[in-house]
Amino acid sequence: MKKILGVVMVIALLSCNNVKKPKKPDNLISKKDMVNILLDISLLKSSEGVSKAKLENNGYTSESYIFKRHNIDSVQFALSNEYYSYDLNTYLEIYQKVEDSLKKLKTYYEEKKQDEIQDKKRKDSIKKLRPNDKIQPEKKQRDSMKLIDPVNSSNPEEQPLEAF
Repeated sequence: MKKILGVVMVIALLSCNNVKKPKKPDNLISKKDMVNILLDISLLKSSEGVSKAKLENNGYTSESYIFKRHNIDSVQFALSNEYYSYDLNTYLEIYQKVEDSLKKLKTYYEEKKQDEIQDKKRKDSIKKLRPNDKIQPEKKQRDSMKLIDPVNSSNPEEQPLEAF
C-alpha cells in the first residue's frame, strides 16, 4: 500500500513539471491596466451587496461592467490573467500594486470621513447658537496709569477726582 502511494506521489510530482508557459496573447492587457482591472474587480466584489441591485437594474453584471469599463472582453482578460499568473513574481507584483492601491483608497476615504465629521461638528455647534446669542465685545478697562489732561478732556471719566 505504501509503495503504491509512493508511486502515485512521484507520478503526480513529475506530471506537474510538464506545464508549459502560455503563449503571449496578441491582445495582452498591460500590467498597469491589469492592476486597474483587478482593483475594480476587488472593489466591486466587496461592494456587491450594496451596488449589485443598481448594476442589475441597468442590465449589467459586475463582470460585464468591468469589461465594458476597460474596453476588454472576457477572453482577453482570461488569456492575459493566465499569462501573468504563470510567472509568480510578475503576478505577485501586480497584486502588490492592487493591494497598495486599496490601502491608499482606504486611507483617503478614512481621512475624508474624519473631515466630514469635523465639518458636521462645526456646523452643529453653529446651529446650537440661539438667534439672540451674540458675541459680546470685550469691555475695555480704563488704564489707571494713563496721563490725563484735565483741562482739555471732555470725557468725565478722564477727569481727575477732586481732592478731599
